Amino acid sequence: MKKIILFLSYIFFTCHLFALDTDVSYTTFKAGESQYIEVNLFLVGNTLTYKMIDSTQQQGAVEVLMLIKQGENIIQFEKYVLNGPISKGQPDFLDLKRFILPKGAYELEVKVQDVNKPEAVTEYKDAFELNFSEEKLEQSDIQLLASYKKTEEKNIFVKSGLQLEPLAFNFYNKRANRLLFYSEIYNADKVIGQDYLVTYTVTEIVNEKLQKPISVGHKRKKAEQSTALLLQTDITKLKSGNYELAVEIRNRENELISQKKTRFQRSNPYLQIETEPITEKAIEDEFVQKLSPEQLTYSLRAIAVILNDSDGENINEMIRAQNLEAQKIYLFTYWAQQNPVKPYDAYLEYMAVAQAIDENFDSGFGYGFETDRGYVYMKYGQPSDIVSESNDPSAPPYEVWSYNEFPMTNQGLVKFIFYNPSLSPGNYVMLHSTARGEINNPSWMTEMYRSVPNSDNGAGSGFQDGNGGAGRNAGRVFSDF
Repeated sequence: MKKIILFLSYIFFTCHLFALDTDVSYTTFKAGESQYIEVNLFLVGNTLTYKMIDSTQQQGAVEVLMLIKQGENIIQFEKYVLNGPISKGQPDFLDLKRFILPKGAYELEVKVQDVNKPEAVTEYKDAFELNFSEEKLEQSDIQLLASYKKTEEKNIFVKSGLQLEPLAFNFYNKRANRLLFYSEIYNADKVIGQDYLVTYTVTEIVNEKLQKPISVGHKRKKAEQSTALLLQTDITKLKSGNYELAVEIRNRENELISQKKTRFQRSNPYLQIETEPITEKAIEDEFVQKLSPEQLTYSLRAIAVILNDSDGENINEMIRAQNLEAQKIYLFTYWAQQNPVKPYDAYLEYMAVAQAIDENFDSGFGYGFETDRGYVYMKYGQPSDIVSESNDPSAPPYEVWSYNEFPMTNQGLVKFIFYNPSLSPGNYVMLHSTARGEINNPSWMTEMYRSVPNSDNGAGSGFQDGNGGAGRNAGRVFSDF
């Protein structure tokens, strides 16, 4: 993906360089004997001027002019008004245009003007070339992605059955945990004729003379006329800085056939904060000193539910030992890592959610955020939809939770099913989930309906899809919801 805006070397570029903050990027591709350029437009919503649609909702809009030129000649152009979503807020929004062009050297010019504030204008220019060979192995540009999902829909962001959201500003923020990218390979059948290796490498750009390889991944592909690549790599441990992604094509002899590169930036301020060990003296004026022993226990147990088993056991040991100073140091250290500037604000925001979940999912056994439903809510956030069923005569009460987007594991649609076999108020336990890393029980319907007299306990084909008997609707609900 080629960037038209100036690529800043300083990682924390959150300030707006223009009154209207826009990212323009482009990627070149080949399709059969044709070739084309995709121009991606990303509008930062809070830099637009808005028009009220009604008493609560507003809308921003920009006029866009895109020119494809050779010298002074305009080869293709698009001029249109791009309306943002109607919303109570000021959301960001995207657009994409494709231009099919013959081989040659071109210049792309883009002008974006705020419809409601005409003096707010940004303009971009860059040169590019389309010259894909029919005989040589070729690669498209690398397109960095914010997200993707499989779809059968048809819209401008769909390619090869995938809806691709381009990454704005080539910038992965602190909430990103995966580097995603899309690319295409052409003519491998002619040039290589057998399986080949795709190698992708992330390299830290310390400076132009010093570059440090960070990670390497490999993918074996079949030799085809055109191959779409959608690859990802974990960047949770990638520190803040400037990086380069290289995608290489190698044959079975490991000889380099082709290579493409693109640069990106990563912000990860909470990774391995370099501070001196926190001591009792260091926290003598901090918020943890004002917490009672009961509040300390409550606060620690609220974060224990989202930590790994080892950290959770450490917290339990501190609570069992009633070591108040250790608890204070641990709690403060945790929130200082989450927000080194305002740890107390981060603590308050999290605890407000924890308290609400505690009240909502109270089962009479421990805190509400320690129940299975509370744990899922704390870890993954509010579900997109919830279906509750308490009138199925063949099953205990159950709930199906659905997440339309699931960035934690980069899955599109994820579901959880909880049930209450004890019939105790609020005592729902997780029975099955499609989320990676969570309980996955292919025989969950057997467990759900195990108390049904004279049933085959889920063995029959009709029963498995939830249609095996009156009231046995859990399978249908889970599948259709």
